[in-house]
Amino acid sequence: MKKFFIIFTGLILMGCSSKQQYKETYFYGTIDSLEKETCLVKATDEAIFQTQDLIDISSYFQSKDNVYHIDDFRVGENIYIGFDGVIQETLPIQLPNVFSIEKIKSQNYMNAIVEEVKEKDIVIRPCSTEEYDADSRLMEATTLLIPSEVISETKVPNLKKGDKIHIVFNEMKLEENPLKIMNVFSIDLCNEKNKEPAQ
Repeated sequence: MKKFFIIFTGLILMGCSSKQQYKETYFYGTIDSLEKETCLVKATDEAIFQTQDLIDISSYFQSKDNVYHIDDFRVGENIYIGFDGVIQETLPIQLPNVFSIEKIKSQNYMNAIVEEVKEKDIVIRPCSTEEYDADSRLMEATTLLIPSEVISETKVPNLKKGDKIHIVFNEMKLEENPLKIMNVFSIDLCNEKNKEPAQ
């Protein structure tokens, strides 16, 4: 009997020690649908989810203490989501403990000085002007990279070191070491007189 008790107790302890540990996790997403208290999003990065996965983040709106109510959002809006790491593999995927949602601008812009033009990248130095509206990591960077090709039909002007440019981009996808903006919509030469893109 004692032997059985020891084995049984050991199994219980093993079960407790093997309990999965979760940690706070964050990801970017775009709201796919809103209905009453249900909010489904699609991930816009592949760090945790596939980009086509539907993810239910409705648990955030169950608390009256949170900053946002479901009526504060619209379909197509970009958001930054924080949850406790627990993922329920259902259809759609359920996140039972979403504790934060931040609204993310889909389009940002800045002025910058061209430092070097490479084959695939352009090295730039951000300018501290009123035109700047972006992630603090970009604002604090001495230099950073942008791709030499944009993702719209706008043509990139012939650039050289010292040119002042106006950049429209999406900051939701950044690479580190070195810091690089991956999604750039347009690059325009600035008019030095009014600091606006040259027409």
